[in-house]
Amino acid sequence: MGLAERRVIKAYQEGEYQNFLTDVKGLIDGEIEFDIDWDSLPNEKYTKNLEQGLTEIYFKPILNSFRSIAVDDMGKEAIRESVKKVIIKDENDNAYASKTYKFNDGTLIIDHCSYTNIGNTDERTKTLTKLLESNL
Repeated sequence: MGLAERRVIKAYQEGEYQNFLTDVKGLIDGEIEFDIDWDSLPNEKYTKNLEQGLTEIYFKPILNSFRSIAVDDMGKEAIRESVKKVIIKDENDNAYASKTYKFNDGTLIIDHCSYTNIGNTDERTKTLTKLLESNL
């Protein structure tokens, strides 16, 4: 990861990511542990789209999915009790929603590249919501 990518990541961590954590806490009335492999996410060829990719690929689908599930106290409680940790990484350079999410023993794993299919946020949200609802 070069200097340009490190700058984007640092600004994102201090801004949008903090807002994301606040939003999650407000949606579920609680906190979830996030383990993000920030070093695996950037691709030097796509630095100009990195911030948008982080939002649309990783964080917006989580918020949208939690918002859909946490419409009542039962949904909020289900998320708090079932989702203990979220791991975000790009280990396999995956670009498809159907292969992005795994949920096992309270850990949600999100493995997707940060630069491909950025606009498929709705598809990722639907896939994630379906997976979570079937496991909560």
